[in-house]
Amino acid sequence: MAVINSPEDHFSPEHPLQGARIMITKPVGPSGQRDVLASAIEREGGEVVLFPAMKIVPLATSVPLSQLKEEVAGADIMIFCSPNAVNYLAISLPGLLSSMPHTLIAIGAATSTCLQAAGFQQIITDPQMRTEGVLLLPQLDQEHVSNQRVIIVRGKGGRPLLGDELARRGARVSYLEVYERRCPTVSPEEISAIWDDKPLHLVTATSPEIFDNLLHLMPSKKLRGRLLRLPFLVLSKNTADHARRLNYRGPMIIAQDPMPGSMLEAMRSWWLQNKTGDPGKKSKKS
Repeated sequence: MAVINSPEDHFSPEHPLQGARIMITKPVGPSGQRDVLASAIEREGGEVVLFPAMKIVPLATSVPLSQLKEEVAGADIMIFCSPNAVNYLAISLPGLLSSMPHTLIAIGAATSTCLQAAGFQQIITDPQMRTEGVLLLPQLDQEHVSNQRVIIVRGKGGRPLLGDELARRGARVSYLEVYERRCPTVSPEEISAIWDDKPLHLVTATSPEIFDNLLHLMPSKKLRGRLLRLPFLVLSKNTADHARRLNYRGPMIIAQDPMPGSMLEAMRSWWLQNKTGDPGKKSKKS
């Protein structure tokens, strides 16, 4: 694939990402299915480098299944924080699916879709598709949630915002952690091959942890420096601020929401205005 050096070169309305080489860093889910965003990028003419910068593994629990069933059956509300929360609950604790309470809340449309695939139809989803949006739902205002038993299904060590705020509103909050995030093991040779092949134009980082892992995985100061000069597409100001605190000074694009369509639109807009040979290399001073 030829490198595009100016916004006008070879632009095609049918393939608006023609010439863009984009690194997708989100972890691979338990189904192992092809990433929706990656497929969409390729349909629009872009080249995808799949580099999962986080590994998701099931988290074992020492609590007997019978006890967990009682706790779930006694809950008033269950909130699922991600598709992984749904998928790994089904994998690790399938017996709990029959004990779910009437009120199920999903953070994001993808999480809601996973619950539907598991056989649940009455699912409440926030329009913002973020934790902050969930907290605006009328079902979780102080009047409704006070003294209610709420179980939050998430990965180990998730953001405390949701649980802390619901507890402040009077809810009795507990957590069911069904998976954990780990930094993957990648050889220096594999990482170097990504950079040696062709220029990278954009990197996605869907969480602060992924940004941290990317820096950790770079085998040399030189490659870390190149990474920190690349444009990043992130999903929230929280991730952008985290990157800035780690001395990232490159261009930062924030998608409107976590849906693949919104991320794709942000990529199209950015690429149309910023096509370049290799943004990761230092420019030579004249």
